[in-house]
Amino acid sequence: MSTLYVDQILALNKESLPENLKNVVGFAWANWSSATIGIDNTFNVSSIVRSSEGDSRIHFIKKPTKPYVAVSNANRDSSTLSSQVNSKTSDYVQVVTFYANTGVRFDCNSINLICMGGQ
Repeated sequence: MSTLYVDQILALNKESLPENLKNVVGFAWANWSSATIGIDNTFNVSSIVRSSEGDSRIHFIKKPTKPYVAVSNANRDSSTLSSQVNSKTSDYVQVVTFYANTGVRFDCNSINLICMGGQ
């Protein structure tokens, strides 16, 4: 077993976070299913809208004021699949899921998104 040493534990509002670390903390994240239209877990997300098969828009509560990075991944049974961030604005991130070998979009059982920076 490893030991973890910390100087302080921070609140989610990042008030005590040093200025140089504020942009490396996720300002929004989500875990959802486009197959069942179910949201499992989110932070700073007002809604997740399924636009069409394999196409979701994740809308923010507090909008980013600076550039940010968004990364997604998806899981579905044992299929060869992929996910990608198609577009991102200060209002939302668009994530698409598709079969890696054909490019055909599909709904997925578990999709994850994290957005970092933006503050």
